[in-house]
Amino acid sequence: MDKRETEEIINKELSDEDIEIEFYSGDATENDSKSESPKTFKEKVKNFFDTSEKQKAAIFITLGFIAVVILITSLSMNNRKNDISAATPGQASKGEAYKGEGTEDDFDDTKGSKNSSKKDSKEKETVDVSKLEVSEKDAKDDAQNKKDNQEVNEGFQSINSASVSTIPSTMYDKARISYGIDVSKHQGDIDWAKVKASGVTFAFIRVGFRGYENGKLCKDTTADKNIREAQANGINVGVYFFSQAVNEREALEEASLTLDYIRGYNLELPVVIDWETAKGYRTYSMGGSQLTSVLSTFCDTVGSYGYTPMVYMCQSDFTTRINTTDITNKYLSWLAWYFDEYNHSNRGLNVFTYGDKIPDVGFDYYIWQYSSNGAIDGINEKVDMNIMIDRRPAYEPQMTITNKEIITNLNVPVNIRDGVTASDIDGNDQSAAVITTVYTPQDVEIPVETAFTLPGSYRIHYEYADSSGITFMEDALLYVRDYPIVYWQGNIWSGTNTQTYQYVYDEGVSVNSNYNNIVNAVKNLVTAQCYEKVINASDPINLEGNFEGFEKIILGNTMVSGYTDVVYTVNDGRGLSVTKIIKVEVIRNQQHSTNAQTTPIESQTVPVTTATETTTMEETTVEEKNNTLANGN
Repeated sequence: MDKRETEEIINKELSDEDIEIEFYSGDATENDSKSESPKTFKEKVKNFFDTSEKQKAAIFITLGFIAVVILITSLSMNNRKNDISAATPGQASKGEAYKGEGTEDDFDDTKGSKNSSKKDSKEKETVDVSKLEVSEKDAKDDAQNKKDNQEVNEGFQSINSASVSTIPSTMYDKARISYGIDVSKHQGDIDWAKVKASGVTFAFIRVGFRGYENGKLCKDTTADKNIREAQANGINVGVYFFSQAVNEREALEEASLTLDYIRGYNLELPVVIDWETAKGYRTYSMGGSQLTSVLSTFCDTVGSYGYTPMVYMCQSDFTTRINTTDITNKYLSWLAWYFDEYNHSNRGLNVFTYGDKIPDVGFDYYIWQYSSNGAIDGINEKVDMNIMIDRRPAYEPQMTITNKEIITNLNVPVNIRDGVTASDIDGNDQSAAVITTVYTPQDVEIPVETAFTLPGSYRIHYEYADSSGITFMEDALLYVRDYPIVYWQGNIWSGTNTQTYQYVYDEGVSVNSNYNNIVNAVKNLVTAQCYEKVINASDPINLEGNFEGFEKIILGNTMVSGYTDVVYTVNDGRGLSVTKIIKVEVIRNQQHSTNAQTTPIESQTVPVTTATETTTMEETTVEEKNNTLANGN
């Protein structure tokens, strides 16, 4: 029941009271609003109760009618939201890699798809497909036109491949070219097991189309069966919609229907807008920005729902009807261009073989439809034949730096290219092309030979520029270790290789006690450290040095005044060692010998002697003197 019918019914019911309800049509003017003087709420209430019962009934009927309209509108909006939500292919994990940024990486393996986690941040609005008039009956479409009327655009006529630019298919690894078909209801009942056994690895299945004369929308009634059975037999599946959209609205309708038709399927391949035209088609005069906007609307819509969009066109339409790069740089391309060698009357001969030439059209296409006159076991009708080309390079250029830290000793050169490898887009070894540059901590470039002569840390910059235009850069650290650091009395021992230690002989104790005093004093004066890398790059490591020559301080059974060289050597265990000399000077005020035990004690095993008895004044004086001498005063 429409609005007009409702008005007539209500007015008829109220005719005996000469009351007529006027329904607001939304066309009120400013004069209309001023013609009635304002009334207070109280007056309106009073007037209501003063009206007759039929007047009240009329008002209630009007209010009820308005409530029904509001309810229907609300339900319609809710259903529309559900339709859009239902069209979201959350489970379509293989149909996502929308090439919205124009990167070839979006074409995953030979499937052109990625994980659906990378959807557009906002799904584009679709139309309510329940409001669209869609037929499941036969209508004139692309295949019917080709089959019955033979009104084919010149772009779909086969040509001599020698007359156009081509490249050998051997430019691509054999494993990167796969073989497939595209089908619709015109192929009839398909035995997909036989299709798979014939070598077909992928199939694009039509889900719907728009009539090429009157623009009527139709569903392909074989789509669901074909999708299910193709996938059940291990064939990768994508879908296409034959478009005859002449504006963005119609393109949005086609995209919305496609999303609705593929809901619940996990597609391995892209979702395609199949755009074709010929004389007699409603789209025959289209081109330029109008056609570009139609293609973009469809692709952007399905892409925003997680699918990979693709555009199907013939060669002449790709290159003359649109600004080619506006489409081919943004979306994946499916090129239809038929060569004579695949158009034999014996359809079994119309098969592409690896090594055959493929079209060179100035842009990358991922599928080439090379014949519409093919024969495949399991399909009784002729069928479109395609190859899919994985255009990613057989080898990815790369550079690898194995050693992120290189440690060497001072004046010990090492090869900073060890563990450095690089390869180009063709898989060739390009390790020698890697450029190495050494920088100081102040970011000053120096020759690597110079770095080996100066202890410290350095940055090595590795860089490889591949012929494909990709440049790799990576840094590593070079540590040039210094010799162990020796300390004398807590200060770095530098400037001279010799230090002197004076010892005043204590006549009040034995020769052995004096010997022990000397050894312990000298050992306490000398310490050493090293670093695993360099200062500030690792913690210091304390080292135990080796002393040689202490035993020469004792001659026979006595100790006399004079100098004895004690050699101190410290090794860091990493290839670096330092040798120092301590000149031990013994000072005796009286020369005499003693019969006390004077067996020399090797410096490496000298026990520490600690006095436990109270010393005499003379002993205290001697000890103070030795401390004074040891401190250099």
